[in-house]
Amino acid sequence: MYYGSFNEFGRCTHFLVGLDENKNLPVRFFPNPAKNEVFIQKDSQERISTLTLINQTGQKVIYFTDDIEKIDVSMLPRGVYIIMVTTQNQEIIRRKVLIE
Repeated sequence: MYYGSFNEFGRCTHFLVGLDENKNLPVRFFPNPAKNEVFIQKDSQERISTLTLINQTGQKVIYFTDDIEKIDVSMLPRGVYIIMVTTQNQEIIRRKVLIE
């Protein structure tokens, strides 16, 4: 996400360097960074329709179509990944996760 303006040379002068991870979302992921597993905490009435784990090159490395509570990431290389969840209410939640 971009925040700020461009200077006279066309370069960005302000950057957004973090995400608001403290938002009250119906689905949360921990620990971050993760080593072997990423746990999924959901509000009591929330269900996951799909979960996708995407690597830095945009490839889907894990995909689930059921309501799960944890992801085994022990076989994945170290790096930054995106977890994308679609809830039963069609809300899309994206979060970065670091795998060590």
